[in-house]
Amino acid sequence: MTSLFSVTFDTSFRTKEELSPPSGLCFTHDGNILLADDFNHRIQIYDPKFNLITSFGEKGKEQGQLQYPKGIAVDKEENIFVADSWNHRIQKFDSQGKPLLSFGSCGDEKNELNEPYDILIDSTGTLVVVERYNHRIQFFDGHGKSLGWVGQRGTVLEEELADNYETPLNQLAPPLFEFPTSIATDSLGNYFITDSGNHRIQKFDKTWRKVLTFGEQGDEPGQFQYPLCVSIAANDLLYIADLNNNRIQIFTSFGQYLSTIEHEETRLEAPCLTQVDSAGNLFVGSTFDTKILKYQIPIDAENTLAEKFATSEPLNPEYVYYFSLVQEKNHNDQKSLAALEQTLDLLSKNSTGKNSEVPLHLSRLAFEGKNITESSIDLAIPLIEGQLNETRKSMTTAFELWQEAAKKLNEIQMQEQKLIQGDPQGLREFNKDLYKYEQEDRENFRNTRNIFCSFRKTTQQFYSFIYYLIESEINETQMENIASLLDRQWNSSVNIINEYFDQKEKCEESMVQILGDAGGDQLPSFLIKNYYSGRILDLLLHLQFQMRTHFQVLKILARQATDNEKIRKLLCDLTSSSTFSENATQIMVRFHEHWQTIEFLEPQFLETLDSVMPYWESENISILEPSIDDFSPVAFDSENMDIGQTARVLQSQSAEIRFEKEILLWGSNKYNPACLANQKNELIAQCLATLKAQSVFEEKSVELFNQLDDMERQRRDLDAQLRQVGTEDKITPISINNNIAVFEFQLNLIRRMIKGLDINENLNLHRLISGAALSQILNQPQDNAQLFDELTIYAKKLDSDTLEFFRERKASFFEMATLRLKEKQLESSHDISDIDASIKVNTDITQLQANIDRLELKLKRSMRSKSLLNLILNFANANTSAPVIHLEQVFSISKVGSEIGLSLNPQGLTHNSKGDLLVADYENHRIYCYSPEGKYRFHFGNWGSSSAAFKYPINLATDSQDNIYVIDEGNKKIKKFDAEGNFILQFEEGIFGPVFSLSIDSQDQVHIADLDNDRIVIFDSNGKEISSSGEQSKNLNAPCGIFCLEDGGTLVGDRSEFLLKHFDANGKLINQVKKEGLGFDDIYFLTSHPEHGIFGSDYWNNQIIHMNNNLEVVDVYRKQGNRIGGLGKTAGLSIHNGRLAVSNFDGRKIQIFDLPS
Repeated sequence: MTSLFSVTFDTSFRTKEELSPPSGLCFTHDGNILLADDFNHRIQIYDPKFNLITSFGEKGKEQGQLQYPKGIAVDKEENIFVADSWNHRIQKFDSQGKPLLSFGSCGDEKNELNEPYDILIDSTGTLVVVERYNHRIQFFDGHGKSLGWVGQRGTVLEEELADNYETPLNQLAPPLFEFPTSIATDSLGNYFITDSGNHRIQKFDKTWRKVLTFGEQGDEPGQFQYPLCVSIAANDLLYIADLNNNRIQIFTSFGQYLSTIEHEETRLEAPCLTQVDSAGNLFVGSTFDTKILKYQIPIDAENTLAEKFATSEPLNPEYVYYFSLVQEKNHNDQKSLAALEQTLDLLSKNSTGKNSEVPLHLSRLAFEGKNITESSIDLAIPLIEGQLNETRKSMTTAFELWQEAAKKLNEIQMQEQKLIQGDPQGLREFNKDLYKYEQEDRENFRNTRNIFCSFRKTTQQFYSFIYYLIESEINETQMENIASLLDRQWNSSVNIINEYFDQKEKCEESMVQILGDAGGDQLPSFLIKNYYSGRILDLLLHLQFQMRTHFQVLKILARQATDNEKIRKLLCDLTSSSTFSENATQIMVRFHEHWQTIEFLEPQFLETLDSVMPYWESENISILEPSIDDFSPVAFDSENMDIGQTARVLQSQSAEIRFEKEILLWGSNKYNPACLANQKNELIAQCLATLKAQSVFEEKSVELFNQLDDMERQRRDLDAQLRQVGTEDKITPISINNNIAVFEFQLNLIRRMIKGLDINENLNLHRLISGAALSQILNQPQDNAQLFDELTIYAKKLDSDTLEFFRERKASFFEMATLRLKEKQLESSHDISDIDASIKVNTDITQLQANIDRLELKLKRSMRSKSLLNLILNFANANTSAPVIHLEQVFSISKVGSEIGLSLNPQGLTHNSKGDLLVADYENHRIYCYSPEGKYRFHFGNWGSSSAAFKYPINLATDSQDNIYVIDEGNKKIKKFDAEGNFILQFEEGIFGPVFSLSIDSQDQVHIADLDNDRIVIFDSNGKEISSSGEQSKNLNAPCGIFCLEDGGTLVGDRSEFLLKHFDANGKLINQVKKEGLGFDDIYFLTSHPEHGIFGSDYWNNQIIHMNNNLEVVDVYRKQGNRIGGLGKTAGLSIHNGRLAVSNFDGRKIQIFDLPS
């Protein structure tokens, strides 16, 4: 025990033999002690000197009876709440033990409990119940009605796997618990949970957003072996019963370990209970002893205690950081920042125990506007970079160890398989080597997953650090240092990724050779190399995460560079070198078999490229002198990939084509038309040939996709065969699994061929567009007539194909929704006769998902081609469908801050009165807030059914007080929060069907489109229904979108023949516009502005319609794709300060467009 922290044993109580070990303890308001006498199934009441006053309860299931009671809590009226553990309920008693109320029953649904283990009553009177065997925290009001819950079962490994592979939250949603047992709250209202099976403590804020976790399995200081109970003293110190380590550990509320209670006179054995009273007494109960031990603990104020620790020699950076956090908590910025700088200085001198949280905390304070010294930032930069480098090195070292051991395991497995196939029924000796390497492989797997997760988190911390600083007021020198830091990390990341790709591709070359070798049994050798290659891909999937976060930071710098010359220059230095785009392009190409990675990484890269290119120094780009061969058709199967050329093609394709000063300009490419002046006719012929080659690419694309579909069906058949194999059959599973490995490799080869075809087609299109642009400059219109007529025909075909793909995608989505509902119904029926039906539904879902994936790829290809065709037709003034008003994207918003690098899946959005943008992140179940300039402000919510949680928030609106109203689609509720995201209330349940749209009028009345009941329902701001207009309802057919106008009228989109309807303040229909001829689907999201008119989004067709206030169509914005300004599935719209914010759902971003006046 350190002299800084004196804990003194006082005495012990409860030593009679008829008593049982205590299982719950709390204090009444007058100082009496309530204690759960576990095996005697009763509650005992003692006075402060531990004289027994009374007891109540007996074993049984009736009201007032108990079975193994655990946690106890007392409300303001002195009522006693008991976790009646084995009866799976909570019982409420008056202060004398008279039963008043009982609620809960065994189960895992709402209002059900499974071994409630502890109770806490929060400041609002809500009962917070820790359910040990449901692995969750459930909330109840004072009458026993469930308010929802947070949490589900999960281990640390499962949590790390979910983070590593970005598992959807509806499949595994944090927080994850493994037998939670206790809850306590500190002076700020933060909650602390003993996550006993995961050997850690989890801390949450008042909205149940996880703040931190600390602890891991072990017996060192700060480690746990089943922490069973946590109690918090008045100075916010945590006293934690560390069950199997036979000790009480003491931590700060920020997670720093301080000390351990280990008293020689009274040896602690399996402590299970801690409780601290207001006088500074710590009471401890044990699992196998009836006694309660009493200790005197320090009652110093937190500030005094922190200063004592921070100034003790030798100086400990953890203690100094603790002091800094306490000063910040007490709003003493000067002392807090000084201590933070001292912490950084101590860490920089300490070769071990680096804490990346400290530099990150400094950057967050800078972001919040605190006055951070230059010296603090100078100390922080090398610390956080060193941490990232160290974690990356640890990751590759652990991976190499795993790779070596796993290869040996695979060799032994092949030998074992050969023996089984040779004599399946024969008796064999236990293979000790196989067992040894299998155990080692499991351990290596766990270790690498842990380090992969650490790398991702450290990467997020590093780039969050960068983000917070570049959004702060830092000087020019510091910005240059950050730019150098970014450049170093980019090069390190690219180099290591390419190094492992070299290994992988070398391995796969030999695999292809083996498959082509007809002689000998080469399958074991192929399989060993296949597993080796697969592990490298696994590592690469984690390494590429740094690229994603890097792109995000570059986009932030591009936004800032608009009006900052110095940042513009830094950005140019970071990205204008050909190596930046070529390195990124090469890595995109090398990931060509892993489409899921490409789907996320490629759009990020392309938008980053589009954002930074305007700041490149165009005068440094050399002028090309093209020959006629530069516009010849590209062979569909060409393997002569030039990464530099591929990168330049990508650079140009989002830019407009221009002709200035006798030079053709297209992105980063400059062409001199004069060199082709004598080959005008040949150029036209070459362009026509290149256009004709497009049909070859289309044919080959169909052919390869059919081949891929056929092989994937066969692959699924192998899975089905494997499920049907009997347990006694030892040979068939070996054969099937080996075939699966070969199939997977062949599938990857086809995927590469498809991506190779895609790259070649893109180059072919580039040659076509640039050649046609040069022909437009060099030739007379009549000479170009055939070329541009055929280009126009091709563009129309692409329009038609794209529209058909959109229709198929929408139909497939609704078919999938039906299948998912059927799947859920079959899962909940628990009827064995439904097994065949369930298997068929699962098969149908798998096939339909494959079809949807193909549709998305076809759409991507079609939209890209259409976009490029529009560029040349616009340049030649031959595009009859060109928009009257062009929306220009100013910048885009993605996830930053602590979640940088992760996906944003926006649906509804709205601006509040300050101009802040609020976004419903549909698949991440949160609401995000950004400033008008796109700076991250805060977010709230998580997955769950509690009041502050969401399941698929789809839309939102704000009232005059900036309160936020959210449609929680999955929970079928409308929830109201204040401007900071604190829950206020939820609307009455069960009064409407599916809801996708709401809007708030000038009287703060909430208008909700009730789709199933053909009406608009109006609520007051407290969630009480005011009316539903019968007059309006007569003119509605499944309303799906609504917007309240300033004059009290409303705009409504429904599923009738009319696209949009305008009602006055009394619900009278005054105008409407038909869908016919507009090529526009149902409108779910609307916005309007007196100056700019009305905008509606067509989610399924990736487009925005613009009307004037008389519902006359001004334009339809149809720029589609993943380049800058291109639309994906288009959801929420909102106008502020002359700009239109647009939710691009599958583009994973918010786009901000300038609106023409």
